[in-house]
Amino acid sequence: MKKNRRELLNLIIALFALVVAIVSIWFSYYTYKDTKAERINIIASTVLSNFTTKLLPIGDNVVIPIYWELILTNNSEKTISITDINVESNTNEEGVVLYSHIYDGLFENIDDFDNNYIDLPLNINTGESKKAFIRIGILCDSLASKIILQDNFLSSDLDPNGKWIRFNQAKIKLAEQSLDFYGNKSSVVYENEEILNYESEAKKQQQFEISFLTGKNNVIKKVVKLYMMKE
Repeated sequence: MKKNRRELLNLIIALFALVVAIVSIWFSYYTYKDTKAERINIIASTVLSNFTTKLLPIGDNVVIPIYWELILTNNSEKTISITDINVESNTNEEGVVLYSHIYDGLFENIDDFDNNYIDLPLNINTGESKKAFIRIGILCDSLASKIILQDNFLSSDLDPNGKWIRFNQAKIKLAEQSLDFYGNKSSVVYENEEILNYESEAKKQQQFEISFLTGKNNVIKKVVKLYMMKE
């Protein structure tokens, strides 16, 4: 009888030890996996300053490169390397829309159109934040394109034959015709290209999905829009 109890006790102890070992292995694996995970926090906001940009006619429409400010924070235990960036566009009505200059580069600042370009890979150390500006081309409505492509272009040494315009110049030019870039109704109050108040119905607009590919082949995505509501 005592022998059976002893064997039963030994069996219980052995099973308990096995369970503890399994839990320990499971905890160690997921702790290790967590330290290897890549976690990036991405904050994106549209740049509304009066930067100079280039008009890119495509058929009956025009693409205007616009900037978004990105704050990339590495919340991982290891350095993260961003090796590639891709941008896709869709609208509420047409689904995915493909055209050239959707993704037009990553930059340190927006002071000079094609200068201060950031070459990939972009390495971000653990606990570090980096600021960059991504340039995305918005596809304007056909009527808005026609108005923007009228005269009064700027000149630029980067491309003397190109059609250049300031961001506020384009917004004001359209808003004076009660339009925004996407053909929504809009209004503006301004003084010398300083926009004091801007409103748009913003019923139609593009949604851009930015995909960041890391050195470990992880894809981290961020969705942005040109929020053309009251500013």
